[in-house]
Amino acid sequence: MMKDIEKLKQMVQVAQMYYEYGQTQQEIAKKLGISRPTISRLLAQSLEQGIVQITIHNPLGYCSHLEEILRKEFGLKEVMISPLVRDDQIVVVAETAANYLHRILKDGDTIGVAWGNTLQHISQQVHSKTLSAVRVVQMKGGMGLSGANIHASQIVEKFSTAYRGKAFFLPVPAIVDTYNVKQAFLSDSSIRRTIEVAEEINVAIFSIGALDSHAAQIEAGYLTVQDIYALQANGAVGDICSRFYTIEGQIADSNLDQRTIGLDLVRLREIDYSIAVAVGKEKAAGILGALRGGFLDVLITDEETAALVLDLADISL
Repeated sequence: MMKDIEKLKQMVQVAQMYYEYGQTQQEIAKKLGISRPTISRLLAQSLEQGIVQITIHNPLGYCSHLEEILRKEFGLKEVMISPLVRDDQIVVVAETAANYLHRILKDGDTIGVAWGNTLQHISQQVHSKTLSAVRVVQMKGGMGLSGANIHASQIVEKFSTAYRGKAFFLPVPAIVDTYNVKQAFLSDSSIRRTIEVAEEINVAIFSIGALDSHAAQIEAGYLTVQDIYALQANGAVGDICSRFYTIEGQIADSNLDQRTIGLDLVRLREIDYSIAVAVGKEKAAGILGALRGGFLDVLITDEETAALVLDLADISL
């Protein structure tokens, strides 16, 4: 009995020295005149017997919970949600996207990239990775009609430089006046070559556009505010690569879609990694529509937006 009490006292003493006073196992062993393996064994026993109880307060726990719900509900490969830790949330999410790309990209990949503010931020965060036989393809037309700087070619260049890849540009408007004009552009041999390479994309990264007066298509001169209102009247909630869709993931305006030059939304369902990066509560409806349409299998967003997506979908937390 006395022996058990003495061992218990020793166990408590070692635990206090290690956990409360921050001493190393080697220091404790020297002070108490016992071996280091004995110290290690006593610490393990103190945990087993409940003398020491460790509680981890994970500040990312809520985000992990959201990630798991979204992943299961929509059958996604991965979901990465950044907590609301600072004002420049787009930078945090862009860093997450850049790190994810660095992890998954491999030799021989054909990477499709869109353009816009979010992709511009990601392109500034990408890390160099020495790869071979990589191609980087512009996924949608990027000539701004209004002279606005939409960064299309610069984004492709930054990605291709980082991954030692060959760049393929699409120097045409994203949206043209008629289907015949679109076909005329596609008849050009250099444009056709980019479109052919785009058919082999196995990693696509893009953002989801919000349907409001700040839409990128307005800045680029493709659409007017009145056009956006008309799309909203047709049920549109967002766009991917300038292709607009409803909350159920259906094309909102077939005529506009036929006049759009770039990757078809249906094609996104066939790609190995279809990565959507979207930040801000104004994009929640667009994210939900894209999820329901099956246009992505990897989602990278922020905590507030993710929670709102689940709320719109009437999914309990």
